[in-house]
Amino acid sequence: MSSKPQSKMTPSLLYQDGCQPCTVLQTLQEFRKSRELCDVIIQVGSSEIPAHRAVLAASSPYFKAMFTSQLCESTQRHVTMREVDGAALDQLITFIYTATMTVDEENVQALLSCATLLQMTGVSAACCQFLEKQLSPCNCLGIRQFADLHSCNQLRNEANKYLHQHFSEVIQEEEFLLMDYQDLHNLVTSDFLGGGDEETVFQAVTSWLSYDMENRFYAAKSLFSSVRFPLLSTNFLIQQVKENPVVTNSIECYKEVAEQLETKLQVKFSSHADDSFPRRRWSVTEVVVAAGGESDGVTLSSLEFYDPRQDNWSYSLPQARCEGQQCKGLSTPRTGMGLVAQDKYIYIIGGSNCSHPLRTVEVYDYLQNEWDSFPDMTTPRHGMGAAFLGGRLFAVGGRDQTSYLNTVEMFCPQNQVWSAVSSMRSCRCFLGVAELGGMLYAVGGSGSETSGRLNQYLNTTERYDPNLNVWTSICPMNECRSYVSIAALDGCIYAISGYNGLWPSTVERYDPRINRWMYASPVLTKRSNHGVTILNGCIYAIGGFNGVRNVNDVEMYEPRVDRWRRVSPMRTNRYGAGTTTVCIM
Repeated sequence: MSSKPQSKMTPSLLYQDGCQPCTVLQTLQEFRKSRELCDVIIQVGSSEIPAHRAVLAASSPYFKAMFTSQLCESTQRHVTMREVDGAALDQLITFIYTATMTVDEENVQALLSCATLLQMTGVSAACCQFLEKQLSPCNCLGIRQFADLHSCNQLRNEANKYLHQHFSEVIQEEEFLLMDYQDLHNLVTSDFLGGGDEETVFQAVTSWLSYDMENRFYAAKSLFSSVRFPLLSTNFLIQQVKENPVVTNSIECYKEVAEQLETKLQVKFSSHADDSFPRRRWSVTEVVVAAGGESDGVTLSSLEFYDPRQDNWSYSLPQARCEGQQCKGLSTPRTGMGLVAQDKYIYIIGGSNCSHPLRTVEVYDYLQNEWDSFPDMTTPRHGMGAAFLGGRLFAVGGRDQTSYLNTVEMFCPQNQVWSAVSSMRSCRCFLGVAELGGMLYAVGGSGSETSGRLNQYLNTTERYDPNLNVWTSICPMNECRSYVSIAALDGCIYAISGYNGLWPSTVERYDPRINRWMYASPVLTKRSNHGVTILNGCIYAIGGFNGVRNVNDVEMYEPRVDRWRRVSPMRTNRYGAGTTTVCIM
């Protein structure tokens, strides 16, 4: 009886050279300097930058789209780029080959503009970090405006915090006098202005008006109405009526201030107290918000807030007028909605009230504890994602009454309407959506690559470029994840837990610089349809369903040590809640 031949073990050696990638890049840089094997010349004005298409495409999604699509640049040896700083582009291309660059006060703005265009998120993050460290009373307004222009949300928030904390110093600078009316109005109506007192606010308004009184006269009444006159002393008001040229030279301004003075004198000799609240002088603090969701079969309308200083959840917002008073709930209880925050507003978008998907949107002024209406979306969306990108609100995917959706709509604040933009490549519901580096990411979910009626768990990921109005597929996750939540932190996207027939506790991190998903430390509690937000440089995973029941537990991820730890649980179990982080002062 013959036996099968035995396979022989052959000796082998795994050889790895950690220096090889650096050696290759160094050699390619030498080739570039001598123009050897270069297959493209980037023309900016009169300057020429030789390079290799493959190297540029591997480092920049912008160049990858340029060289791998049907654009004419894909075959041209000479490619002209307009409206870009030549020195910054040369420095970024050198960085691609050397992984080294210097950011300073002279080049940071040009580098950030160019890096945003090339979608080099790591460089953009480095530039933003540099600008954060340079914030001062004389430049915080300009940096905030620059951050808005390039969709650098974290930098904008830091500049805005600095502006509020150093208000009394900022108003002494020329940048303040050059503010536009709407920005100034938003600033002086804020409850939180650091330094000085209400006299400082009055002086800020009059300084801004007097800088160009002829063209700014129209704004006087509105701006004066933002000053809390009952908090001003009688002597101060009398002095302004007599001596301030903005008041004395304008009948309208004089009338406004004189009426306030008369009212103050009447109140002084009556038993009626005014209801003006002093502006808050606390330092800026961030808190987590959890809204809506489902608990024990009931769809919720309530909100609760997490204060990291106290490690405590509360139904009232710390350090606000409504402190000690339960915050007003949503007008429509909902779950599976999009929730995002900008400035002092929280936007609650779509979702489901358990009977049907919703197209309605609610806006919450959390500092005033007031809700307001907002234009409806064009499509009902349950299990959708939402994010701000370039100052505009995007609603992504979800499910209507019959199908999973790949459609995306954008709200334009100028004309107050929702309009369609390019659809995703895949239909997705219960997906993760986040903004990173001026791009919108859609991750995982339930749906289909081809039909809105199939329920598949997806591991695919795509990215939206608002400049091209195009969605592009990028590296898929290692695991399928529906009911997944994602967060953008330190130039990467984190996809946390979810559901794919099981409840994985795994966490994946996407690095756009290398277009790769890698595993990070798993969560302590596996969960799906949970909330995720960023607070003080850490990721919080909040509530959800653990495969057995809805949970209220919360855990925090510290990226520097790649570790999760538990913090105080919510007061309510929440599944499908919306979460975000807001600033209080």
